[in-house]
Amino acid sequence: MCRRGDIFWAELGRDADGSLQAGGRPVLVISNDKANEYSPIITIIPITSKMNKAKLPTHVLIEACGLTRLSIALAEQITSINKGRLGRKIGSIQQTAYVGLIKRAIGIQLCL
Repeated sequence: MCRRGDIFWAELGRDADGSLQAGGRPVLVISNDKANEYSPIITIIPITSKMNKAKLPTHVLIEACGLTRLSIALAEQITSINKGRLGRKIGSIQQTAYVGLIKRAIGIQLCL
């Protein structure tokens, strides 16, 4: 079972215009654990290791946590995917300082 804060490899499919993260990549699970247990879909934030992205307040740098490179969680690209698109678990941000940073980035993106 996946839990909020887990990082998985996932297949995000194709992006027709090139604006969204696509293909196989790490993703951060942000949906709540009840939904993760019972729903066939989960809510995720794509992660990229491309450091040439514009620095936005919705970006969170993540080091380690199972990732092999310094990476950026792209909270402006929050989306839901079918659990069948999840591959192996890479790591987790649970019980790290990243939890608060991710919550802040989500709040900025959704005006919470």
